[in-house]
Amino acid sequence: MSIVSEDFNYGDARLNEVVEQILRAAIADHSIPQGALLAEARLADFFDLSRAPVQQALKRLERDKIVEKVDGKGYFVGSAGDRADSAKPWADIPIPAEARSALLARAGWEKIYPHVERDIVGMMAFGRHNINELALAEYYGVSRTVTRDVLSRLETAGLLEKSQRSHWAVPRLDARLMKDLYQMRRLLEPAALLDAAEVVDRDSVAAMVDRLRDAEARYPDVDLEELAAFEDDLHVKVVGSCRNKRILSALQQSQVPLVATAYLFQLYLGIPEDEPFLVEHRLVLELLAQGTPQPAAAALDAHLASALGKGLKRLEFLSHIKRPEAPPYLQPAV
Repeated sequence: MSIVSEDFNYGDARLNEVVEQILRAAIADHSIPQGALLAEARLADFFDLSRAPVQQALKRLERDKIVEKVDGKGYFVGSAGDRADSAKPWADIPIPAEARSALLARAGWEKIYPHVERDIVGMMAFGRHNINELALAEYYGVSRTVTRDVLSRLETAGLLEKSQRSHWAVPRLDARLMKDLYQMRRLLEPAALLDAAEVVDRDSVAAMVDRLRDAEARYPDVDLEELAAFEDDLHVKVVGSCRNKRILSALQQSQVPLVATAYLFQLYLGIPEDEPFLVEHRLVLELLAQGTPQPAAAALDAHLASALGKGLKRLEFLSHIKRPEAPPYLQPAV
């Protein structure tokens, strides 16, 4: 199979396909050398995109055996035997003019989405806020079309809601909302895990267990990115293997705000002195790797109940912090 598609049409391609084709071409002409390490975060920064299209592009390259994934590190170009050259630079990836135009045409919302998400999450514990669309567009220097796209996606993720006058609003993260979200998760996630258990790769799950053991031994010598990766392992990669897409869609509505809550806590309160969830995650994944899904689902439910208690305590701590200054497009609701 040819690495590069000669008749590729950037104009009709999705964003992840554009990124994939750029990477294919760069690997083919050795702008990205054999053995180079491709990390999702670094590539997302290079393309000025979120991680989602980059991750999808890398998975397609992995499928075609152009790159090889190494858990905890990223994707290596070529085979395992080429990794000795992983320090070779790849910063100057050439982007053809038609590819650059396609990126610009499709990535308007991608460029500001993570920033708007962080703005919103950072204010959720400090009361309800209304969003001024025009001020948002001016603040980030984009069109109203882009801002509407971003806000619609944030609503789908469960981070925004429409007011009675159809204005966008950031809901207040209070104890009632947190309890409601966790109730949803406790109903849905164990069921999703039971279905995922039939298809998930046990070797991958065992590798997740090993990484958790290592982190437990080092704690609190871990960083926020590691903690986020551990959350992603269980609640996104494993639970997300569920084949019932309707369950996953409903689950996203309750998961995303609480993942955002974790960011909020870390932003203002830092990493907890007591290990937050590593042991609980490891128990769920160990039981899953052993081929005992029912106990794993029960352990997951117990973990979510424990997480609610911890979350409510940290939310109470936040209530004593002075309200931070909000971006100009976020206006406290009267």
